[in-house]
Order: sequence, then C-alpha cells, then structure tokens
Amino acid sequence: MSDVLVPTVTAPFHATITPPGSKSLTNRALVLAALARVTLKLRVDLVAGASSAPLWMLLPRDIVSLATFLAGLFARSIDWRGARLRMERDGRLSAERE
Repeated sequence: MSDVLVPTVTAPFHATITPPGSKSLTNRALVLAALARVTLKLRVDLVAGASSAPLWMLLPRDIVSLATFLAGLFARSIDWRGARLRMERDGRLSAERE
C-alpha cells in the first residue's frame, strides 16, 4: 500500500462542485432503501407474531428520529420518551427519568 500525500491549505479557497447530471442512481438507491425498510418491518412483524406499527408510520417515525439526532447536535439535552438524555462533557450520554 502506498502513502498518499495530501497538501495542506494555508489560505481560504473557492471551489465549485458539480453533482452528476443523472439522478437515476440516487432514485434507485432511495427506492431500494424504502423497499428494504418495508421488507425488514414485515419480516420482524412475522417473526414477532404482531404488528409493530402501520406501514404508513415508517416515514414519520424515521423523520422524528432524524430530527432528534439533529437536535442532539445543537443541544446539551433532549427529552425523549419520558427520559432526559444529556450529553456529558466527556462525551458520554446519560439518561434521567422525568
């Protein structure tokens, strides 16, 4: 394996990034991800013998989870399902019941 020399930047610079013109790969990836998510939910329900949530709830639940994650980037604590999750100064996550 050879070493790669990465030059350092000593002054501000400007760059232009051009995304690919075709979005078909992105669309295929999104469709496959959605199908995988639905398939996983149906298989878990089959193994568990009960329905965890309606299929239409998958997207809202994922959006709420992402929003909670993003809020965690900007906040020291988050209230989640009856517990207050707090980020400690050393990077550990602690939970307190409300």
